[in-house]
Amino acid sequence: MEDGACLQLGVGGMPDLIGKKIAESDLKNLGVHSELIVNANLDMYKAGKITNSNKTGEMKGKTVGGLVYGTKELVEWTAENPDVMICPMDYVNDVNIIRSLDKFTSINSCVGVDLFGQISSESAGTRHISGTGGQLDFVQGAFASKNGKSFMCTHSTRRDSNGKLHSLIHPV
Repeated sequence: MEDGACLQLGVGGMPDLIGKKIAESDLKNLGVHSELIVNANLDMYKAGKITNSNKTGEMKGKTVGGLVYGTKELVEWTAENPDVMICPMDYVNDVNIIRSLDKFTSINSCVGVDLFGQISSESAGTRHISGTGGQLDFVQGAFASKNGKSFMCTHSTRRDSNGKLHSLIHPV
């Protein structure tokens, strides 16, 4: 990641951790355009990382999101901050809007990956975990953005309730 990037963080423990690490980093002048505004966004803002000053596109200078998901402090921060815009999802998740943001960096988590690069973010076997959401929109937008990047993050293993270790990387 680099200074001046425009970020999208997904939901869950992995993006929250990455946001906290960004807040502790030496990165600066980051922008935000994300389906969800989460606690990690507030952490980065408090640390002075989010300025939206290098953000391109029609919402330059604004943190843009579709939903706020987190603590009461986060909700109050977004409600009282004129630099935060909560917009309709068809705008926020529009691949053409996302691709207009230079250095767009999409960071999402997944529950598994195979050796062909196929990602599972919605289910583990027959267990439903989450809905489709805008993950693919942000991955495609980041790919098409000038100097954009997209990261899919997962643990390599997990332990079940009996303590047995399972790989999250599947051969096919």
